[in-house]
Amino acid sequence: MNVRLMTVLTAVGVCLTMQSIGQDKGQAVERTPAVQEVHDNYTIQLRGGYLESAPVDLMLTGSGPDFRIDLCEPRLEFHATIEPCGDSVDVRYGLSMSLLITNGFIMARGGPSNQVHQVPNVESRRSSVSGSAVIEDGKPLAIVTLNQKKLELTVTKSKTASAEKR
Repeated sequence: MNVRLMTVLTAVGVCLTMQSIGQDKGQAVERTPAVQEVHDNYTIQLRGGYLESAPVDLMLTGSGPDFRIDLCEPRLEFHATIEPCGDSVDVRYGLSMSLLITNGFIMARGGPSNQVHQVPNVESRRSSVSGSAVIEDGKPLAIVTLNQKKLELTVTKSKTASAEKR
């Protein structure tokens, strides 16, 4: 037990001494943040559609880097992470929608006279798209094109009071 305690105390002492030596020589350890902070406001716009029954017109504004929305009606989830790079923006995105699909009809018995009726067979299906792109500020990029329908993503840097003073 005493040997183990002495080993731990020695290790702590060595670490403190090394830290003190590094500070005396003016050495600083730079730490890279896990996520780069974005200080400007950005607007992310998703407009168009790629499925017959699911048009999308969505706009999110904030200082990022993460944007996320989860809607009930229409059932839509969207997320994006942005990183400015010069006059462009590196964006990673994901979009997911739930759609009601009719798969023919089924026969069902019911009603006051217990008659057989034809009832639509409806099920919910998920459709999604994800990816990444480098987008020029304010210029739309078609991220999906299907049967001449386009879903376009636009990222625009907003002008802030601090940027106008520069």
